[in-house]
Amino acid sequence: MLRMLAFSSLLLAGCIPSGTTIEIHDKETFTPNVRLSLGQPGELRAGPAFELGVAQTRGRGTQFIPAGESSSLGSETFYGPREISSETRATIVEAAARMRNFPPEGRVGFELLGGLGYASYDFAVAAGNRRVADGTSALGVVYGVGVIWRVLPSTSVQGRFSVFSSVGVAEESGVERWEIALAQAIGHHLALRAGYASWDVKSTRTGFSDVRARLSGPALGVELSF
Repeated sequence: MLRMLAFSSLLLAGCIPSGTTIEIHDKETFTPNVRLSLGQPGELRAGPAFELGVAQTRGRGTQFIPAGESSSLGSETFYGPREISSETRATIVEAAARMRNFPPEGRVGFELLGGLGYASYDFAVAAGNRRVADGTSALGVVYGVGVIWRVLPSTSVQGRFSVFSSVGVAEESGVERWEIALAQAIGHHLALRAGYASWDVKSTRTGFSDVRARLSGPALGVELSF
């Protein structure tokens, strides 16, 4: 019994993040994204559809680690007091069911979506002549809500908030995203979107410091619908 308790204590200790959270704040990121919608070709209208999407963003930042604290990534531990520079790249692939609703004769509609997602994260930390890079990936669930304002038959303003969440035995990660964009339909199957996006990326892994990246900036997207 005592051996089992000791072993359980070791497991719990191993699940605790190591050191100070690695923080990345970047307000000058660029977020390209591509969507494929199946079930609602042509102009915006109410009804169900299936959506596939890929989006990626990256950013960098610096932070100061106080004396007596440290941050760990990969095989390196950076001890304070010192300044470190950090970089991240996050990619999300999602497959979701989507439902849109427009009131009769209304210009403003709403959407709900839910499905599965895959997230890939690349992190890097440097200080002086030391640099370490490490990455991870995870499967999880995706869900979100959106608002659509039909300005003209082929022009709309679209806002969406979505969440990716993944929980594992030794790892947890999540991404909260919101985007507001002006969408312009070109023909029956193509639309272009230009706007602003914000990502809040969080990663917790056994033995490493937590990573939190708040990234925002212009976004450009392409949507195909069939």
